[in-house]
Amino acid sequence: MWENVDHLIVVTDHLKTLIKMQVPNLEDRVEVSTIHNGVNLSHFPYKDRNRGYNIAFVGYMISRKNPMLLLQIAKELTKKNPKYKIFIAGDFQDEMLRLYWNYQIKELQLENNVFFHGFQTNMKEWLDDKDYIVATTMHESFGYGIAEAMAMGIKPVIHNFPYSKEIWPQKYLFNTIEEAVRSITTNNYQSSEYRYYIQSNYSLDKQILKTKELLSSVEQKDKNYNANSFNGVSTDYLKQRFNEFIPFQVEFTENYILEDILIMIGKREQITIDLDLIECIIQNKNGDKLILFNIWFNKKTEELILPDYLNRSSKQDIFISLIRNYILRFNLNYRNHIGGYILDPDLQEDVKRNAAVYGWERGIPATQFMTSVGYLRIIERYNKAAEYISEGDVVLDAACGFGYGSAFFSRIASEVIAVDLAHDNITFGKSAYGFNNIKWMEGDVTKLPVEDSTIDIYVSFETIEHLPLVLLDQYFREALRVIKPGGKMIISTPNVENRRHINNPYHIKEYTHSEFQDILKNYFNSIHFYSSENYEILDGVTNKSTNMMAICYNIKNNQALIKTNI
Repeated sequence: MWENVDHLIVVTDHLKTLIKMQVPNLEDRVEVSTIHNGVNLSHFPYKDRNRGYNIAFVGYMISRKNPMLLLQIAKELTKKNPKYKIFIAGDFQDEMLRLYWNYQIKELQLENNVFFHGFQTNMKEWLDDKDYIVATTMHESFGYGIAEAMAMGIKPVIHNFPYSKEIWPQKYLFNTIEEAVRSITTNNYQSSEYRYYIQSNYSLDKQILKTKELLSSVEQKDKNYNANSFNGVSTDYLKQRFNEFIPFQVEFTENYILEDILIMIGKREQITIDLDLIECIIQNKNGDKLILFNIWFNKKTEELILPDYLNRSSKQDIFISLIRNYILRFNLNYRNHIGGYILDPDLQEDVKRNAAVYGWERGIPATQFMTSVGYLRIIERYNKAAEYISEGDVVLDAACGFGYGSAFFSRIASEVIAVDLAHDNITFGKSAYGFNNIKWMEGDVTKLPVEDSTIDIYVSFETIEHLPLVLLDQYFREALRVIKPGGKMIISTPNVENRRHINNPYHIKEYTHSEFQDILKNYFNSIHFYSSENYEILDGVTNKSTNMMAICYNIKNNQALIKTNI
């Protein structure tokens, strides 16, 4: 479905939250905006009202509407005064629920107090003689019946369902039958307040205005898209940053054996109306991989723009032929501007078996599992880490994932030790980045296969959130063991404060800044924080940061700083 969507509109923020729990990387796939539902106030005229005995309930009688709670409230009200009556605009959709309801009406002796009026075509007339609107629902995305009644000056009595506080003020909500009864029987009744709340927050005029503003914004972004920019980032900047991150030199390409080539996996990403980004991974007869990064195709002029390591190679014509005669001819299905393809049978089967893992965790570069936006954010983190690496340093990258960070660091450091628990990741790294100064090792970050005091810079990006809490102490003790005196640990992790709507099933625990800082203080006495916000790394931890990054070291001897277990 999402391949056909450019912009998603939800009517409450919590719907965005619920969707993000189900759709990995939703915001990388589609833009999401909240525009609240609106009531046409001219259709629901205001009338000043007072306390009364007529209670409205609007909605189909289904389990989610929690109708049994309504009966319990009705029974308690009639104990106080038999004048209270409940009128229902709706009908049953579940015959068993109807049977149970009718039975309970008789058992509770409410035959003269609960009345069905069925589906209503004119809610204004039906609501006119009502004094309260009661909602016992377990969940609502909004609740038009509530809003329309409030617009007419009718007092709301709303069950405190999940996320209800995002929609309605706390004072209109109840948790218990006693609270609901008290809300109805109290002297506090402010018709003008109820109308004003709807007018201020949920009027149709506001909804239409915000919709027009959004459409205008989308149109403007379309113009930006047409004018060589992508998500607010210029294509020139994308090209530059991607090129800077490419670890390959021309010599590497020259030595690559282009025989019995298999195009394993790749993508074609529509960056602007004229420019597509073409990337893929190829494999030769020896099983060695070559990642074709940052190739741009101008659909208007049909020009191919190659990065330096391909453009300056004597094999340039072979790469151009591969792209023009094969990749550009693939008939692709696009999802959010990305057309992906997998031609390697083993990889096809693995993706099929582990679709969720690939969606959440296996961001293979040059594939549909790594969007340009996502890759740019990653690049900025590695660039910041690189500022702390000097020529001659030994760098540990754990967990290294597919190894693109290790490969990038290898251009600066004298040696990189790339460690990951996953055999497939190490195998990929070895075959794709066969550089002499990278040592690829399978290993656990809590039992590092590295000697004591041998590491200048230990980079551990997006790892801590995967660890059980009982292993955190061992993780950091291992870091202190392998880092040289004066060495640094550079660590990043998601900032849960801005990700509470995201439920990554592969993250055991995500941290707030305060939690993250408290953990690090147990092991390091000097910590400097950065934030990943959009496509920038900013100093400190900002309110909008999606990821936190910390540069950690000890002025004293490493082992002396170990405090208590956490």
